[in-house]
Amino acid sequence: MIRPKVVVALYPFKAIEGGDLSLEKGAEYEVLDDSQEHWWKVKDEQGSVSTFDDSFNFGDKTHTLKITCYKQ
Repeated sequence: MIRPKVVVALYPFKAIEGGDLSLEKGAEYEVLDDSQEHWWKVKDEQGSVSTFDDSFNFGDKTHTLKITCYKQ
């Protein structure tokens, strides 16, 4: 079984447009798709989905490193 890629938001982000996902510092998000260069589609624990530029600061769940793009 393949384990999903899970990242942690290192900083909060307030959604600007309706339908966008706000990020909560320390919250976990599942990466659904990172096949587009510089873009990630992530899902929160409630099942809401949004796409973010990979310049947003996420850390991997295991190490919570301050990195701009986590690749498995």
